Amino acid sequence: MNSDLKKNLHENIERISADLKRDRDELNLQRHLAGAEVREEWHEVEKMWDHFKSSSKRMRQAAGESSVDVGSALTILGEELKEAYKKIKNSM
Repeated sequence: MNSDLKKNLHENIERISADLKRDRDELNLQRHLAGAEVREEWHEVEKMWDHFKSSSKRMRQAAGESSVDVGSALTILGEELKEAYKKIKNSM
């Protein structure tokens, strides 16, 4: 695998991860004021967040083509998390 591609992929995942963590932390501070529906949705999104974190760790450890596949999947999952956090924020 091209080392530049792997580096770009790693940087992209790190950026997505930092953005998601910031959004998650902000919402976590506000969720105690939310209704039961939002709290239930938060619980489901937390499962996605845990999956994202563990997959991100595996991607950093992976070598070769598999890291591209994992990175692509993480990018998609990151976008899904971003939309889920946005939905929760809008419902508060």
